[in-house]
Amino acid sequence: MTKALTKETKQTQRYQMAAVSLAMVFAIGFFMQNGTTVQGVSSATVQNAQQTARSDAFALTDITLTVGAADPTPAIAETSAPSKPVNPTKNIAETSGALQLDQLVSTAPFEDLAPPLLEVEDRACDPAITLTAQTGAMVLISLDAPCLPGQRVTLHHNGLMFTHLTDANGQLVVTAPALSDSAVFIADLGNGDGAVGHVMVPDMGQYERAAAQWRGDLGISLHAHEFGAGHGEEGHVWSGALSTTEAEGQMILLGDRDLTESYRAEVYTVPVTRAESGNVQLSVEAEVTAANCNRDIQAEAIQWHPSGQLEVRELSLAVPGCDTVGDFLLLKNLLQDLKLAAR
Repeated sequence: MTKALTKETKQTQRYQMAAVSLAMVFAIGFFMQNGTTVQGVSSATVQNAQQTARSDAFALTDITLTVGAADPTPAIAETSAPSKPVNPTKNIAETSGALQLDQLVSTAPFEDLAPPLLEVEDRACDPAITLTAQTGAMVLISLDAPCLPGQRVTLHHNGLMFTHLTDANGQLVVTAPALSDSAVFIADLGNGDGAVGHVMVPDMGQYERAAAQWRGDLGISLHAHEFGAGHGEEGHVWSGALSTTEAEGQMILLGDRDLTESYRAEVYTVPVTRAESGNVQLSVEAEVTAANCNRDIQAEAIQWHPSGQLEVRELSLAVPGCDTVGDFLLLKNLLQDLKLAAR
């Protein structure tokens, strides 16, 4: 009789332990379903997903542009974890009257879905970008990459590309002209890391813009001759001229000229609203230098209209031999001249 009671008692204890274990399984499932996190699992999951998306997003080719008025705002795909039925009693095993709780834990329903936790210092190294709209349809770009001091950064915006260098603290602050009223800027740090920012530019429709861009030291420059101005006269706006109060527009230089093979751009911008009407003749010049002579060079021209239209043209040019160093090649057909009407 005593022996039988002992057996029943052990069996009852085992049932009690199984019931407790089942309660643990259901409790874990409840907390996971209702958003409760343990030791920062939720934030780590988000950070890991962002890092994976950035690694995929920033495998960029040299220059890839889309012509047209496509929406520059990147699509955000919604994903959800696959659901699968779980039998909480499936892996409850008995060995010498004891439950194998390690089996129960190892087959918890969130085990297969949770990515490995990121270290705190890894998360602190993630680059971040902040965009602030400025007057004149300009955007202030602030990049913080604390673990990447002195790092090359190529910024992308509507086909426009320009390269700069982070400072000793991994920071970069630069102002750039917008080419869309819904402006998206992408920072590519060249090592798989990157950051994306978005800002609305309310006064974008008040400006005409034209840009020339290239990579490396190609001797290229963008020129705007306002209202019939000759070369070197007031109203001739280019990178080699001092700003004058007589000029209606301005030339903005982007990209670090001291960096080897950096992406560089020059952007001419002029307000649409003005006191009088007139034309602005746009052209691109290429000076024959020791760096580009006797070779083929490539460049691109980008033009923004207040209507929202964005036009892109590509240029491939065979530069003459090095005995012509100092000469200039005039390229007139890359950009359309501007016709500004008084308003």
